Amino acid sequence: MDKILEKLFNDIEIAKDDIIGVLDHIWDNPELGYREWKTHAYLKQKYEELGLSVSEVGDIPGFFVDIDTGRPGPKIAVFGEMDGLKIPSHPECDKTTGAVHACGHHTQCASVYGVARGLVDSEVLSALNGSVRLFAVPCEELVSGEFYENLKRDGKIKFYGGKKEFIRKGLLDDVDMAIMIHGGAKGFGLNKGCNGSINKKYVFTGKTAHVAGARNSKNALSAAMLAMNAANALRERFTDGDLMRYYATVVPDSEAPGNIPAKVTVVAGVRALTTKTLEKVNEWVDLAYAGAAISSGCDLTIDNEVGYYPRIEDKNLQEVFLETARYLYKDEDIYVDLPAAAGCTDMGDVSMLMPVCHAFVGDGGPAGHSAEFKVVDKYLKGVVAAKLQAGVIYALLKDGAVRAKKVKENYVPTFKDKEDYLAKTEKLSFKGDAVKYNEDGTITVTIR
Repeated sequence: MDKILEKLFNDIEIAKDDIIGVLDHIWDNPELGYREWKTHAYLKQKYEELGLSVSEVGDIPGFFVDIDTGRPGPKIAVFGEMDGLKIPSHPECDKTTGAVHACGHHTQCASVYGVARGLVDSEVLSALNGSVRLFAVPCEELVSGEFYENLKRDGKIKFYGGKKEFIRKGLLDDVDMAIMIHGGAKGFGLNKGCNGSINKKYVFTGKTAHVAGARNSKNALSAAMLAMNAANALRERFTDGDLMRYYATVVPDSEAPGNIPAKVTVVAGVRALTTKTLEKVNEWVDLAYAGAAISSGCDLTIDNEVGYYPRIEDKNLQEVFLETARYLYKDEDIYVDLPAAAGCTDMGDVSMLMPVCHAFVGDGGPAGHSAEFKVVDKYLKGVVAAKLQAGVIYALLKDGAVRAKKVKENYVPTFKDKEDYLAKTEKLSFKGDAVKYNEDGTITVTIR
């Protein structure tokens, strides 16, 4: 370990009580997505106390802080997610909102703050080229409900995911690559990426009638059940490697018990490991629902919205993470080449535009998203994670940023630029009537 890296780690170690204090404060004040104003204000103050300038978004929580070496080179983004989950059964949740940091995002915020504690030292910065952008980002968890629909209606957001919204707002336009750390099972881990998702809502509209005269009806519930079975049958068309997922919940409108349901909503979603497979399963499921509507004589509207794109891990960035992890972990606590995950994150959207590494740090505690979740080792999740990310930045930007330049040069984006990304997202986010019964007896199906 060279002297500058040793100093970087030591500076973060000296700040360990402060870093863990940030972790504890955010745990004690959990907030749900796009409502993280208390966390925003607290973190803003902590960064300003370090003499750093905070650039706010304004109409939604979240900000970024730039740390510039004063010498040209790539810009690296580091993300800390501010939102919690709504789990009212968790013993330490906010009793009013049900919010709790059961995904461990509070540890991310603390570790990114720890990165700042290490990088503000002038001796460390003098050894680097380029710059670092530290993000406090809202709403990583996929959300729904009236509050979020109102944010869209009022023009404050277009996307439910915070990183997606930051991309749209141009906050990553001058960023060259991005890294972050999430909680994991145990030790240090690198995996092969994760799924993308499309959220879906289908509304079947038929014709009600008394159950004794069902022949006069168009049964929306039967159409929905037929559609769900047809979509389920599509699973055999995909390989295990596609990580294809389809899920759905029926939400019938209130009807008299003796009446055939005339309107039924199905809330559903699809997931897959590549953008190509995601588009394919999305199309096939839509066709299955349209076919079920037609066979039942029902109308169908579709409301599709891209959740998150698949996360593609950059191998060169993973290599730098692995090298840095070996300073901080025993070999038996390092797990590489782990399988891709069926979960989703808006870090996937970032990976469509730039090189990304989304590493994992686990402390062997209870699983995330559960009522039992807690952080077992705050030092590991806050301080060691800060050292790990700061060490990666150091390795990338030292020696004239030669490693970072290599990462940038070798990366091939899925979308050529932000405009291409936004246009594709808009195209996949179809909303409209899927089935039209024409006067000449033909039927028109529209799913794009």
